[in-house]
Amino acid sequence: MRPLALRLVLVALLPSALATAWGCEGSEVDTPGGGRDGDAAVADATTGDASLTVDGSLADAASSATGTLVLEVQVPDGGVVGVTVKGVTVEKVFSASTTLTGLAPGVYEISSTAARLPATVVSTLYMPTAPPTSVTVSANAETKVTLSYARRPGTGLVWGGGTYPGVIFGFSDAQLAAGDAGSPAVAIDAGFNLNGPESIAIDERGNLWTPDNGHNRILRYDRDLLDTSGSPPPSGAILGVPFDAGGLVRQTLGNPEGLAFDAKGNLWVTNCGVESSVIRYDANELDGGALTPSAMLRDTLVDGGDAGVHHTVDCVYDLAFDAQGGLWYMNTGRGGAGFLERSIAYVAAPGALSGLTHAEPDLLVLLPGQAPAGVAFDASGKLWVTWGGELHRLAVDASARGVVQANVEATLAGGNLSFGGVTFDNGGAVLTGDFLEMGRFANPSAIVGDAAAAPLAILPVPRMDAPKLTLNPAPVGLPLHVFPK
Repeated sequence: MRPLALRLVLVALLPSALATAWGCEGSEVDTPGGGRDGDAAVADATTGDASLTVDGSLADAASSATGTLVLEVQVPDGGVVGVTVKGVTVEKVFSASTTLTGLAPGVYEISSTAARLPATVVSTLYMPTAPPTSVTVSANAETKVTLSYARRPGTGLVWGGGTYPGVIFGFSDAQLAAGDAGSPAVAIDAGFNLNGPESIAIDERGNLWTPDNGHNRILRYDRDLLDTSGSPPPSGAILGVPFDAGGLVRQTLGNPEGLAFDAKGNLWVTNCGVESSVIRYDANELDGGALTPSAMLRDTLVDGGDAGVHHTVDCVYDLAFDAQGGLWYMNTGRGGAGFLERSIAYVAAPGALSGLTHAEPDLLVLLPGQAPAGVAFDASGKLWVTWGGELHRLAVDASARGVVQANVEATLAGGNLSFGGVTFDNGGAVLTGDFLEMGRFANPSAIVGDAAAAPLAILPVPRMDAPKLTLNPAPVGLPLHVFPK
């Protein structure tokens, strides 16, 4: 793509003129200070990403001489990058070429994160190649800084998995938007070393994680491996450790199925073995090897009154986080324990869990019919669950406690395609996986009651029987969006 140069010129003035002398050629938005993890990054209103931050220190306040700082920002055509300029009394975000006046000479700290190239289904991320950390603006002189961006490997793709022998595949936005997948854009063929990549999770650095439930471990493929088809060995693996389960020795990883990262970068894993559980590995402990989880939520019984007594953890497949950080996980009742529990459990403060615990979830939503296959939130915060091959929107009250029956607001049947895992793309359309094929359905947010719709596309996928698909990067506004570093 032809780079698009955004020219930003900062001309220094006396601080006393700051309140009136800020001029710009592009659009601007006043923002509060702060950003993710307390840094100075401010989210761009369009992308949700803080794409470029300039922190100015007005070092030479006593001098009337001015200096000039020229920033040349090179992003692909159509790429969205925000520029934040922060001074002593003002902080502004710009989304177009801009000339500013009002900064005194001094040292300016410069940092930048992702630029996003929007697309129909899944965006592409461009990361800064080698941005400077600081520059000095001198009086009566011009200082020029060029910031260039390169595509992050593995982005602009929808990832899924096919079980034994295992393969991880990625389809491009163009393939999915056209409704003609063909061969995957990227296929990592792990053969018999990977059995059961039932889900995919992408961390904030762009690395790909998948469960290998046939070997009771979690595999990591670093982002630099995600642009080329082949059979590379995994970059790392998390192994289970034994623990005492009431006099029986069990493993912390037993048939791992679902993966998700929370907003702090912690990795959550669901298990569907005889000892079903939901476990957490802290972000600073993901180097691999035999790891003891920082938290492990195990089964217990909860008395639902008229609703009866129910198990709280029973062959957990999928999981999702809401916009407030609450954890929702899905009991399928299909595991070795044989409890036949079919429900959605809610934990309002999953970060408070610690060690091996049988703590009750805050809410248990009982599901009718067949075992559920997928759970996800859309951009408006609505909860969607699949069971019986159909997609259902539930009305849930996160402030409720105890055991309740599911309140189904709407149901979508997909005709010849059964809904398995469920993922929402950039436009709110639904991506789902079924045996040897994947489908894309129009945004279902407006449906009321029972409805049926033909998919926008059904795409054959050889060796696919893992239902969960993952976008890299996740769409802006979804609770599972991971801030890229």
